[in-house]
Amino acid sequence: MTRHDGQPGWELADRHGVVVARMAAKFQPPDGAIVAVRVAAVLVRTAKGDEGLRCERWELVLAEVEHASPANQGR
Repeated sequence: MTRHDGQPGWELADRHGVVVARMAAKFQPPDGAIVAVRVAAVLVRTAKGDEGLRCERWELVLAEVEHASPANQGR
């Protein structure tokens, strides 16, 4: 899968195609069909001291992925 910025990986977009989050680099979608994806929480993170980060504050989206296992598809 390729993200909008051309890098490999998965991202979540709203129904209008606006990207709201990128998944972790090691994310692999579960086997079976994805039924729904919801934002379960949004955490606000802040840098602690001089960590060499690009920003002092950012938001982390925690997604809930609902899926149907391959054995339950079509039921």
